[in-house]
Amino acid sequence: MSLPSSSNTIQHIGDGVTTVFSFPYLTYNTEHVKVYLDDVLTLTGFTVSSIPPEGALPTVTFTVPPASGVKLTIKRVVPVTQLSTYATGGAFPAKTVEKNFDLATMAIQQIQEGLDRSIQLSVSSTLPTSLFPDVSDPANYGKGLKIKDDGTGFDLYNIETSPVTSPLTTKGDLYTFSSAAARLPVGTDGQVLSASSVAGTGLAWTAISLPVPNSIINGNFDVWQRGTSFPNRSSADPGSRYFADRWIFSIGSSGAVCTVSRSTDVPTVAQAGMLVNYSHRVLVTTLDNTIGSTEFVQIVQKVEGFNWRQLAQRPLTLSFWVKSSKTGTHGVAVSNNAATKSFVAGFTVIAADTWEYKTISIPASPAAGVWNYTDGGGANIIFSLLTGSNLIGTPNVWQDGNFQGVPGQVNLMDTVANQFLLTNVKLEAGNLATPYTFEPFEQTLLRCLRYCEKSFPYNIAPAQNAGNIGACSMQIQGVPGNVGTYMYIPFKVMKRAVPIITTYNPSAANALVRNVILGADTTLNSQSIVGEQGFRMAFESATGSSEQQMNGLHWLAEAETY
Repeated sequence: MSLPSSSNTIQHIGDGVTTVFSFPYLTYNTEHVKVYLDDVLTLTGFTVSSIPPEGALPTVTFTVPPASGVKLTIKRVVPVTQLSTYATGGAFPAKTVEKNFDLATMAIQQIQEGLDRSIQLSVSSTLPTSLFPDVSDPANYGKGLKIKDDGTGFDLYNIETSPVTSPLTTKGDLYTFSSAAARLPVGTDGQVLSASSVAGTGLAWTAISLPVPNSIINGNFDVWQRGTSFPNRSSADPGSRYFADRWIFSIGSSGAVCTVSRSTDVPTVAQAGMLVNYSHRVLVTTLDNTIGSTEFVQIVQKVEGFNWRQLAQRPLTLSFWVKSSKTGTHGVAVSNNAATKSFVAGFTVIAADTWEYKTISIPASPAAGVWNYTDGGGANIIFSLLTGSNLIGTPNVWQDGNFQGVPGQVNLMDTVANQFLLTNVKLEAGNLATPYTFEPFEQTLLRCLRYCEKSFPYNIAPAQNAGNIGACSMQIQGVPGNVGTYMYIPFKVMKRAVPIITTYNPSAANALVRNVILGADTTLNSQSIVGEQGFRMAFESATGSSEQQMNGLHWLAEAETY
């Protein structure tokens, strides 16, 4: 038969469905058909259609279809031998001769196909036959091939000493040169490149320094004036919803019960870029796997209007480290204090109970609506752990209404012992999440004192009968039984607003002033004056009191942006 085509190869691309593939070139033997999957010779998993003595155009049929995208190459490879013999003076075997001519031509075609894929000298080259170095010689391992300087052949060179070798390894690296090529590794997010007289390259990456870059107060959960563990938090909890300073844990309608506590489970220095002391932890102790339309469980910081003002109507970035028992979509939200304007977004937890860094881009807040830019509630930053359907909003846009979560977000309350940990929360202007900026503890505490202050030592939670250390003291100045003794208590920091005062007896389970000398309580406490700078207590002396006897009282002043 004739050979009208000079090719001996055809390629197909698998689609995961097709099993039968054609080979449109004359073939005399099924053994001449070679099959390659992604350039690897394959010997099993397929059959070649039978070929009669006069030859045929075979097909290749796979038992299992090649996967989608797999490159299938079918080649005709004939042996470069000739086994026919012809008797002198015998009859002319036309079919045999023609077949042998075909096989010879096929062998030439496959040699040509190999030559077409080889590296060759140009047509005009006068270089004589040049041998390549022995690739099996270990002395040649890892070396490069180049044309000799005199143009007479090829030579080897050490790649590591080549002047064209780049030292760069990571996206963003910089190429520097002094006496030799060198790599300046890329910095971390938010760093800037500046001149450095001590760096070998003369350049160094440094963090951007801002006076107060974070509008979240106590974002690393260092300050806990009210205590460090809060069990049995539920929608029926009558006490304060604040735990770490400036942070609220809020449950609405849900039957879930949780313990909120300070935790030393934190990201590593290698992860966070700094040593982190604490995170806050929510641990589910009573589950709620049936979500009502208005139910919610959330962690909130209410940003005061004065602090929100610098962020209002500007693009923002929220960043934080999170560790959750639930993988999948979690929700965050930002809203005005009136809950009439809301923004919601989702973030994905990839691995359960693993610290992960997340950033949320927030478009500029609308000018319209009820916003407070002074000493009231400016905006609410919400981490949503459970959200009912009525509170699910459209992600990544500001919208009218009270929305706190995103479609498809997980319910952290669905299993007892689920946990959610959070730390290094940062809210800043702009589209770039910069590294969490270290703030001295005393500075963070000072900012927190604007909203909450107590008489107790820092590490003692406000409670009745907690001891006299730190209690305010006043000597009796009036006749026992008369309201004639006053105690004025100034605050260390002026409060955001007139605070709510809660009093505590240092030595008994009531809220009365205590006569420390007698070990007796007064019969009446009266907050006669309360202001942003302090308050005055008036009380009747305990029975049996005399002048100059010392009286004590603990107190808690709260001026939160509820």
